[in-house]
Amino acid sequence: MRFLLVIAAMTLLTVFAVWSVTMQMPLTSYAGPLPALVAREIALRADLRRHVEKLAGEIGERNLSHYEALSAAANYIEGALAASGYAVQRDGFDVATPVGTRRGYNLVVELRGTTRPEEIAVIGAHYDSAAGAPGADDNATGSAAVLVLAHALAGKPQERTVRFVLFTNEEPPYYHKASMGSLVYAKRCKARGDTIVAMMSLETIGYFSDVRGSQKYPFPVNLMYPPIGDFLGIVGNVGSRGLVRQAVRSVRQSAKLPSIGLAAPGFITGVDWSDQWSFWEQGYPGIMVTDTALFRNPYYHTRADTPDKIDYDRLARVVSVIGTVVAELATVKGEARSKENFSPDYITARSRFRQKARLAGGRLDSLELGTKGPRGEDLSIDIAWFGSKTPRRIFVHSSGLHGVEAFAGSAIQLQWLEEGIPPVSEDAAIVLVHALNPWGMAWLRRFNENNVDLNRNFLAADEKYEGAPEGYQRLDAFLNPTTPPSLDLFYLRAGWLAARYGLPALRQAVAGGQYVNPKGLFFGGQRLEAGPRMFQAYIAKRFAGAERLVAVDVHTGLGPFGEDRLLVDAVPESMPSYQALQSAFGERVQTLEATKGVAYQVRGDQGAMYYRLFPRAKVFFATQEFGTYNSVRVVAALRAENRWSQYGSRAIDHPTKLWLREVFCPADEAWRRPVLQRGREVIEQALALALEPSAAGVRP
Repeated sequence: MRFLLVIAAMTLLTVFAVWSVTMQMPLTSYAGPLPALVAREIALRADLRRHVEKLAGEIGERNLSHYEALSAAANYIEGALAASGYAVQRDGFDVATPVGTRRGYNLVVELRGTTRPEEIAVIGAHYDSAAGAPGADDNATGSAAVLVLAHALAGKPQERTVRFVLFTNEEPPYYHKASMGSLVYAKRCKARGDTIVAMMSLETIGYFSDVRGSQKYPFPVNLMYPPIGDFLGIVGNVGSRGLVRQAVRSVRQSAKLPSIGLAAPGFITGVDWSDQWSFWEQGYPGIMVTDTALFRNPYYHTRADTPDKIDYDRLARVVSVIGTVVAELATVKGEARSKENFSPDYITARSRFRQKARLAGGRLDSLELGTKGPRGEDLSIDIAWFGSKTPRRIFVHSSGLHGVEAFAGSAIQLQWLEEGIPPVSEDAAIVLVHALNPWGMAWLRRFNENNVDLNRNFLAADEKYEGAPEGYQRLDAFLNPTTPPSLDLFYLRAGWLAARYGLPALRQAVAGGQYVNPKGLFFGGQRLEAGPRMFQAYIAKRFAGAERLVAVDVHTGLGPFGEDRLLVDAVPESMPSYQALQSAFGERVQTLEATKGVAYQVRGDQGAMYYRLFPRAKVFFATQEFGTYNSVRVVAALRAENRWSQYGSRAIDHPTKLWLREVFCPADEAWRRPVLQRGREVIEQALALALEPSAAGVRP
């Protein structure tokens, strides 16, 4: 039996690891009826139909074996681009064919960037068709999309340079050969030293079906995805995973269109089936946007691939949302804000917070803890106060209760201070609390100087700091080795435990909070710690007249990468506010229940403290939790760093410290951008709940 459990654990862990790398994507694919086309999409539909009918209807089969038709297609594309105001470059090369040397042409236009012109986003599609096929879906749809996207951006320079390229010779016999048009072009880009930050290949994007069984997949992808061909596919290799995720997020945020993302090794059938492969070969990141071609379209590479088979309504939706993706790829503003607001260390974050708070007109209070950071700096909880000194209505935004998690919450606060804190009425206040656990932020720990998890430390006066969740003691040796970090069988053992106990029970046992092992993970302490004690005393005095209090505390590390949830305690004193929070923040609100979602119940959390401290006020507390990596990886990083801090030298530059920071604050811009965006959105929603006149009508 033990052997079978080990095999099951290994299998489970392998499947989980593969899913995490290749298939786990941000946000959730849209499901439901498609809305009616808007005016812009109706206009797009007409333009797309016109281009597809010209290329696949009037011109028809176009390749080097039908050279006159291929030339006609090139001339038509060149004319369309010129009519949009571009100077078209014919990037030619010679190709040996059975009837002699032919000249192939890639057609290139460029919209030079304003801020970072040296950084290039390539948007491409091949305009040739397979032998014997008029090529409506493959690939007049992709070519038409490039034409309408180029037209839409004509005369509108972006921050990065955008290059629209129509490739020849993608189809056999040139596919993956030296005369493949995109390979010739990518090699020339590399030789010139072009900095291509993203390549997007638009490949067969016009065939859809709502019939069950209409969608096929290569193995092993067929084990994971639905059998209905109604979605848009966004595909890349593992090296382009960040680009895949960025595109998927953009699609899911901006369109009601089903979508699937996949970042998989190139040996998986279909992953390298277009021009993005040529750019991978030169070391550039690239993705393919597709309807999955032969895995869905029964007319693929046949004479029946004609314009009448195209779903022009959905093609218009696809191209509309691709336009949003292109605009994002061409924009660097989000990255600039990210670098400015995501601080490299505690000292920088605190300095920025204090400076921006003063410039924004806030009053600053600092709770000095008497502890030191790695450079000998004094550590403090810093509080910026805007509005009434004796408010009745209060919005509190806090960061850093879990130390190393502070970088995200701090960045949201810095962004808001830079944009400007709005004026509030005479009876209201906005309070920003920076780094509730400054020691953890400075030393890159989730816990404080006494190894206490401060979100397990806010126990009521009549509660004892003792006990542990059922199962924690059995896991103690696994979670808390009494040696410095070293290679061991952590992932295998974690998989075995998950198979044996189930993930919800395991998650609750590990992270619920324990008061028995002072050197162990998730230790809640033996008494109220200095930071929580000082902060609790501060708000008890300053918020004494509060009648309505909304608090949002920012955390990271739980849930899907880049997605956020508003977590609410599943305890009686907080449940009356649940409906009001759901009304304010929407479907992202979830209760902290071990058997539901990704969360778990804890003792001694900050939220319970607010409800307990202000029984006469209408209190609305939520934890804004941003997902990063999978929970097994997060626990592995916590475990390794704790071993270093307990049994090593605590040096701040140790790999375990850097790993812990990455799992709680990923360096990936595809994670940081939505953190800033969603952080700002939740602030606006919380302000409405706390301070707007209409809020008086909301009842918990």
